[in-house]
Amino acid sequence: MIWLLLQGCLPPGQAYVLQPPGLVAESDALDFGPVAFDQRMELLLGLHNPSDGPRALRCSVAAPFAVEQTPQELAAGADGVILLSYGPQAVEDAQAELSCRDGLDVVLLFQLLAQTEADGDQDGADHPRAGGPDCDDTDPSIYPGATEIWYDGVDQDCDGANDQDQDGDGWTVERDCMDTDMAIHPAAEEIWYDGVDQDCSGTSDYDQDKDGFDAEPWGDDCQDDSERYSPAATEVWYDGVDLDCSGGSDYDQDLDGLDAEPWGPDCDDLNAEVGDCR
Repeated sequence: MIWLLLQGCLPPGQAYVLQPPGLVAESDALDFGPVAFDQRMELLLGLHNPSDGPRALRCSVAAPFAVEQTPQELAAGADGVILLSYGPQAVEDAQAELSCRDGLDVVLLFQLLAQTEADGDQDGADHPRAGGPDCDDTDPSIYPGATEIWYDGVDQDCDGANDQDQDGDGWTVERDCMDTDMAIHPAAEEIWYDGVDQDCSGTSDYDQDKDGFDAEPWGDDCQDDSERYSPAATEVWYDGVDLDCSGGSDYDQDLDGLDAEPWGPDCDDLNAEVGDCR
């Protein structure tokens, strides 16, 4: 029980030599310093075995510290190292006691210290686990208020928006023909003849009936709300409708300038040689 009394008398951070000859550490305590969230720091602790026999080591420490590697055996008079790590789990400073045993004998008690860096990338925004808004605390170019670079797959300004949808209309740039205007997308209502393709159809804004001919005065479609009317349509004579948008009389099939009877004097409207029959 003598080693317990020694432990109580020594200041915090002191390495205790237990059940002589125990292990001797190269320092009184190991301080990892400030470590950022999402990072893990590793440090080596140097040891010396002053005994006249080997030590088979089994070391342990409480989280968020961890023993990564321990010498399986430290020969008499030999030196060795223990690989230790720390990864922050809370904002508060951390400390723990490393314990090493040789069988049932405790041969080393050693204090580990660490602090947590709330703003790991030093961009002025803390990690969310520290109560901050930084969505990537490992990159100083990413924080609320940063300039967003669209379509690179990175949320620079941490707003949580889709990086492929700049105007926020719910349509990604792959299908949105103008991703800087939320009024323009495949589900938008088309406003004809304004020169803007609101519904991203890719067709002419002056061809409402989609018959391949633009409306007058941009083209020669005389009635652009019906695909029945176009310069390519087959004319049906004498029904009063100018289906082929020729602009001529629907009652003058032979195009001699005279309407057929009974609408005019042409008694043979299939022959331009025959004119006024009166």
